[in-house]
Amino acid sequence: MALPQRDWIVLLGISVAFCVAWLVEPDWNLQEAHRHCAGQPVEFFESMTACAVDQPVGCPCERPQNPWVVVFWLVFLSGVGFAGALLLRSQLLLSAVLLACAMVVGGYCGLYFLSRRELFEPEAWAYAPYVFGLCTGIALFVFGLTRLARRLVMKRRPAT
Repeated sequence: MALPQRDWIVLLGISVAFCVAWLVEPDWNLQEAHRHCAGQPVEFFESMTACAVDQPVGCPCERPQNPWVVVFWLVFLSGVGFAGALLLRSQLLLSAVLLACAMVVGGYCGLYFLSRRELFEPEAWAYAPYVFGLCTGIALFVFGLTRLARRLVMKRRPAT
């Protein structure tokens, strides 16, 4: 069974959107760093590199957390799941597998492009499967709920 061209275009769009989402995420462009030392006020630096210069033992450098990151990802992943459920015409299981694959491919492409930036942390490659698994799980959950709702709505419509 061949997939319709429309499904391939939708999957490509989802993959590109997921890649771009990693590149425009609110935290990646954050430059400043904070040094936390016990008993001392927090020091502010313009970058992680500047914070690491003459860093005392036991005084970690961290980037401040942006509270909008969680909102960004929940809205984006819900949108991906919703769009996938409405736009993919294949069977439920095949659509879900292809959606997951498109998201993983897009995620790794985004991570590859991020790895070319100066502030990239190499440990991200080790955590990537877990992060992409969580993101894919959230999108597939919304995908399943949307498909279920669509099926229930279609069953309630009277035959004409």
